[in-house]
Amino acid sequence: LKTIDLKKNELTIIKRNYFGKNEKLKFIYLSFNFIKYIEPYSFQFEIEFMDISFNNLTNLESDVFIDYSRIKNCDIFINNN
Repeated sequence: LKTIDLKKNELTIIKRNYFGKNEKLKFIYLSFNFIKYIEPYSFQFEIEFMDISFNNLTNLESDVFIDYSRIKNCDIFINNN
């Protein structure tokens, strides 16, 4: 699985075990949900693109990504939270 599209699914939280350590997952679409919180270490793999715009996030903890060196070429959209 390289892409997962969970837009408009009324999600409120992203838990650490939702995506596992899926090394093939590169593109994550989570926009237009009601996400308030993303658990630490929820993204334990190298992603290239993530859209978490249009949610209810007020804070994005620094430990959401397990290893920042693995996201150096990543686009993350967080507008309108």
